[in-house]
Amino acid sequence: MVNAKMVVVITVAALVILVLLAVAPMIGSTIDDVSNIQDNVQATGTLTFTGASAVNNIVNISTETYTFTNGTGGAFNVDVGSDAGNATYSNSQLVAEITANSTLVTAVDNTDDSLTVTSVLSGTAGNAYGTTDNLTNAAWGATTLTGGIDGSDWNSNANSDLNSPAQSWITFVGLIVLAFLAVIIGLVIRAFKGMGE
Repeated sequence: MVNAKMVVVITVAALVILVLLAVAPMIGSTIDDVSNIQDNVQATGTLTFTGASAVNNIVNISTETYTFTNGTGGAFNVDVGSDAGNATYSNSQLVAEITANSTLVTAVDNTDDSLTVTSVLSGTAGNAYGTTDNLTNAAWGATTLTGGIDGSDWNSNANSDLNSPAQSWITFVGLIVLAFLAVIIGLVIRAFKGMGE
């Protein structure tokens, strides 16, 4: 003869397993979606010197123009150095001038006669910054800054990898059901103990 208590225990256990199987993928999906959110990436560009700059050489970064001069001071004026300097000197002087005056980019000396500028703005906006020059002994890697990426904005219509409100609601309901079943199991166990006393 089938024990009634055993039937109840098996039924409750089966329900718990079914709920866990239904809820676990939703929880995992939510965690995976959050971990895949794209951060903003700033656009960059690299200028490489192969020799010294000359007076009246210019470097353009979007609306900013840097002019190489023979010791003339002032913002956006880059010293070519005595005896026309050299690639390393021209590179370091341009980095210093960009650092001191630019409102659009930051600059880093790569210590190999090249420099990398990074857009102050995050995302794709920096990709529109033009990079040109009339230098004989230097060249940009591209005609604009590149690599800027707009991060995800938590908009499920724009980001298919994010849960929609309906999906989030299903996950929430699943957790509520799981908690409810846990309470029922506790009550059933308590009732069984009471029957045995």
